[in-house]
Amino acid sequence: MNPHRAQGGAALIVFALLLVTGSAYFLLTALNKGRPALERAADDSGRLGEIREALMGHAVLNGCLPCPSTSATSGVAAASCSSATRAGFLPWQTLGLGRLDAWQHRYRYVVDPAFASGCSLTLTSAGDMQVRTRDAGGALVPVATALPAVILSHGPNGLGARTGSGAALANPPASHIDENTNRTATTSFVQRAPTADAAAPGGPFDDLVAWVPSSELIARIDRATPGGLPP
Repeated sequence: MNPHRAQGGAALIVFALLLVTGSAYFLLTALNKGRPALERAADDSGRLGEIREALMGHAVLNGCLPCPSTSATSGVAAASCSSATRAGFLPWQTLGLGRLDAWQHRYRYVVDPAFASGCSLTLTSAGDMQVRTRDAGGALVPVATALPAVILSHGPNGLGARTGSGAALANPPASHIDENTNRTATTSFVQRAPTADAAAPGGPFDDLVAWVPSSELIARIDRATPGGLPP
């Protein structure tokens, strides 16, 4: 296994944790909802970390990531998924996790079908998704690329989310550009500091996004595979 790829994967995980944890902090300062808001955001960032680890653990044991759940209430991964069914709900029951985010909403989960349901991975396998953020000028720039899986919490406002009972909440208004992107995205997502400012590039935003990096996932599966993965 190439050590530089493994190091790059570790760096991406650290960056992901910093970005999500930073979002937890900014939920307090940008949205000004007091300590309970910060505590919930910090709790949710911790849950997202657990989900990321559970997804990688599932892949190590089974050779592939799970497909999404097609039901907002069952939490069971679909037996197979394709480009048309790659997005759905986190299969919490399959992963042995809690059902809801810190605001009692379902997590959205999107997977590259090449990494799920009977996949054939190699040392050079890389996902087809990316996460972007807004730079100082408001332009979207990549944070992480070649991702096999992305997990999304719709945040405190819950716009676009499902409740624990499966009921659909209101979609984000058109001015919530980046939240609307995350609600429907299958390959390109947005993670940035939360804000209630309607004039901010991308509009108001409070989503929390986490991801599984290809390099770290492949390294773990390679170590657990007798003889290693094929080149």
